[in-house]
Amino acid sequence: RYWLRIAATFLGITATAMSIPFFRQRMAEMLPGHNAGQITDNSISVRKLIWHIDTTLVRRHWLTGIGPGRLIHELQQQYFFYSLSHNYFTGYYDPHNQYFFEWISFGIVGLLVLVGVLVYQYTRAIKMRNYLYLYLLLLLTITFFTESLLSRQGGVLFYSTFTSLLFFYKPVADRIADEE
Repeated sequence: RYWLRIAATFLGITATAMSIPFFRQRMAEMLPGHNAGQITDNSISVRKLIWHIDTTLVRRHWLTGIGPGRLIHELQQQYFFYSLSHNYFTGYYDPHNQYFFEWISFGIVGLLVLVGVLVYQYTRAIKMRNYLYLYLLLLLTITFFTESLLSRQGGVLFYSTFTSLLFFYKPVADRIADEE
């Protein structure tokens, strides 16, 4: 009986997802032989381009980085050279990966500082058994793979507000036990 329910749920979710045009388009882009014509017509191709440019910059500046002020300039140069050979133009320059952003900007030390802060926050969340904090960190850690969240004011505000609130949060039961 459980297998029937699981199969029905899976089929229902699949049918619902395939009826959403955006999801259908993304799935079609991943099929072999899908040729969109221009790189901008296929989000998978754009992500490959971004990955290529990010890894190129990391290989060149892996140790010391180039500084956050020069990052946009370097990305503009990379996209310009790519656009000359592939007829692709963009007006938005972003690594779309927080780990690459830190690594390219501040070198290996910047990447290690970011990872160290995240590891420290994970250990604190686990020690405190604060599952909301743990889920927030998990969500942010995964989001950092596809967005440069901390390079924008809104991302920094979100990260600093919620991680600091949960970092210093002490459950009511613990406060009552401390008072006794």
